[in-house]
Amino acid sequence: MNTSFVIAQLLGIIGLAFLVFSWQKNNKKSLLSYQILSGSFFALQYVFLNAYAGIIVHAFSVIRNIIFARYPKRPPFYMLLIILLIVTLLSFLTYQGWISLLPLIASILYSSALWYGNLKGIRITNIISDILGIVYNVYVYAFVGIFISVVDFLSSLIAVYRFDRKKTSL
Repeated sequence: MNTSFVIAQLLGIIGLAFLVFSWQKNNKKSLLSYQILSGSFFALQYVFLNAYAGIIVHAFSVIRNIIFARYPKRPPFYMLLIILLIVTLLSFLTYQGWISLLPLIASILYSSALWYGNLKGIRITNIISDILGIVYNVYVYAFVGIFISVVDFLSSLIAVYRFDRKKTSL
C-alpha cells in the first residue's frame, strides 16, 4: 500500500463526512455548501488515484454547485442547459460502454433536481442517483465508491424520513 493510496482513502473519508452532513441540512444553500466541500475532497481523492474521469466529474460537480448556490431560487434555465451539455460532453470523452452512461444519467437527474430547487426532489433524486452509482461501482469494482454510495443512499433516506415524510397524528 503506497502513500498516495492511503492519502486518497483519507480524502475520500473526509469527502464522505461532508456529504453525509449535507443531507442533514434543510436548506439548499447549506446542502450545496457541504457538497462543494465533499466534491472537492472527492476530486482530490481521484487526483491521488490518477483517476481522470473521477477528477473531471467531481470538479464539475463543485463548479455546478458553486453556480447553483449563488441563486437563492432557481438559476436561469440556460445555466442548466449549459451544465447538462458540459457533463454530457465530458461523459462521452470517458465513454467505456453502456455502463459508463449510468454516471451521466445520475448527473443529469441530480443537476436537474438542483436546478428545480425543491429539497425533497433533490433528496429523492439523489437516492436514484446513488442506486445508479452503486450499480456502476459494482460493475467497475470500485469498492470504496460502493461504500460511499451506500452511506450516501442511507443518509439521504434518513433525511427524507426526517424532513419530507408527512406527519400523521395518532
